Order: sequence, then structure tokens, then C-alpha cells
Amino acid sequence: MERRMQNSTLQKARRIHNNTTSNLENTIKLNNFKFNCSGVLKHEHAITPPWVMELHSNTDLSQHIKSETMDYTFRNLTLSLLEDYQDYIKFYTDGSKTEAGVGASVYFNNTPKMIKFPDFCSIYTAEAYAIYHALETIQQLKIDKALILSDSLSTINSISNINQPNAISRMIQNQISLLNHNNQNVLLVWIPSHIGIPGNETADTYAKRAITSPEASLVQICSLGDIKGVLQSLTLQQWQHRWTSSLTKLNVIKPSINPWPTLITKRRHEVIVNRLRIGHTWLTHNFLMRHEDPTQCTTCGEIITVEHVLLHCRKYVDTKTSLNIPDHLYEILGPDLKNFNNTLMFLQQTKLYNLI
Repeated sequence: MERRMQNSTLQKARRIHNNTTSNLENTIKLNNFKFNCSGVLKHEHAITPPWVMELHSNTDLSQHIKSETMDYTFRNLTLSLLEDYQDYIKFYTDGSKTEAGVGASVYFNNTPKMIKFPDFCSIYTAEAYAIYHALETIQQLKIDKALILSDSLSTINSISNINQPNAISRMIQNQISLLNHNNQNVLLVWIPSHIGIPGNETADTYAKRAITSPEASLVQICSLGDIKGVLQSLTLQQWQHRWTSSLTKLNVIKPSINPWPTLITKRRHEVIVNRLRIGHTWLTHNFLMRHEDPTQCTTCGEIITVEHVLLHCRKYVDTKTSLNIPDHLYEILGPDLKNFNNTLMFLQQTKLYNLI
């Protein structure tokens, strides 16, 4: 029994040691990307227990499907909703992400605030931080009643998730808790975009302008989701570079690492196409089993390879022509189902089907 407990303790210690090493290795790999992630948002503790937290939002307008609702109908519904809060100061927030970068804006009392983020940040981070900045402004100006209007339904829904919020949603929830403690009332409202609501259109304009404007405040923050996204992109770029630099039979046929669709339904056909793509078939490599030299084509005198059979062999020229077999391995063995079906017919007519 004592020996068993010792072994269990050693196994747990080994796992802890391995995890530490793994984290160190991951940090080194992260630095190899020359990527600065010092501004990653940390997950704060909730200052108010979820079961007593008061977080007010209104997403009633989302019940109307935008593709089925005319703009003027949405506009009238939005204006009608705003009339119920005439004594509230209205903050319009928006975010924008383009190839040029990421920006956000907060617009209230005819005053815009432009914010710029690192280029790899998501549109969600921009939208959410704009709301957070609006909340900070409400606290600083000691506004008693405020309406924060956003056209990002996903952001408002994320903030409303009090049980499992992400880091930036927790920041917003804590800020709302502080406002509640000071008897400052805040309501988050979803409104549809691009329907002619002046404040929303203005916020949208300044969010786009913030990306390139020198007047925008640069905020060096990002979420774990942003980090995951950029690391995935960098990893794929590095993988693609290595794939392009390598010399294999497959990367001639498949120059991109992007996955191909699976259109083949029969298992045998899938085996055939994969063997042809990697260049390893019974026809071309059975000499290894016999411990002999590579087999030569009896017609051309060349070593038999998949490329030779499908592209160059004089013995099969007429069959290829009759079946419209393309002149490039990418087209013959690529994702095009019609070309592959023609290739199968070619293998059957030339009696090569069972030799793959």
C-alpha cells in the first residue's frame, strides 16, 4: 500500500514537472514568432456575486429578423424605443476591423472618442472595449442615467453572461457593479446598424476613421481569443512556408496546406487517390518487397512512377486523350471530382486499378 502511494506521488510530480517544461517550451516558441502579448487582458475576480448582480440590457429589437424587416420599420422601432429614455444620456459605441487595422469609437453629446487597437485584435474586442470606455466615462462624469447603444448583439449577449464571462466581459460587469453601487443607472441596448440612426451612423464613421487617424488613442490590449487567432494565423503561415520549401510528391499536387473537401464516398477509391497523391503504390514500389531495383517501364525505359504513368508514358496516350485526362498532376489528383472519376476510368481501362 505504501509503495503504491509513493508511485502515485511520483507520477503526479512527474506530471507537474512535465507541465512546467511544456509551458517553458511554449513560451520560447511564442517568442520565436516575435509576437508581443504583454497587453493580454487578465481575468478579474467578480466584485459582485453573480446571484446578486444587476445588469440591465434590452435586445428586444433583435426579435425582428433584419433580412425580413425594412430599414424604415427598424428605424421607427428604434426611435420609438429611444423615446422611452428621453432623460437618459445616450452613448453610441461601435467597432471596425479592416485590412488597415482595428478601431472603435464612443459618441455622446456630439463628442466622438476614437480608439485604435493592435492590428490582430478582433472586432469583438473593439466593440466590447468601446462599451467599457463608455462606462468609464459615465463614472468619471457622474452621470445618473445612461443608455449605451451598440449594434453588436453578440457583444451585449456576452456581457450578459454573468456565469462564465470572458475577460473583457468581466471587466465590463465589474464596471457596471461600481456604477450600481454609486446609484448610476446604465442600460445596454442593441440597435440595428445602418438604418439611418444619426448617433449610430456617426459612431460607425469614427470607428472606421480611428484605424488611421493620428487623433485616435492607442490602447495596447488584446484578449486570449485574439492571441489564439493570431498564433493560429502565424502557425499556418510558417507551416505553409515549410510545406512550400519541401520537396515531396504531395506538395507538387497540393501546393496549399488548406484542406481539400472529401467528395469520394467509396473507401477503396479514397485509398487509391491517397496512394496516387503521395506517390506510393504497389505498381511503383513493389520492388522494395522483392529487394530489387526500381521497376522500369517496358515501353519508355523510364522508372515507373505515378507521374510517369499519368503524364508521360507513351503506352497510355490514347486512353488519356479519350478520357480527357489533364496534363498536370494537380488537376488529375486534385479536389475536382470529375477529373478523379476520369482517372478511375483510366486506371480500369488500362488494367492498373488493382495495382495501386
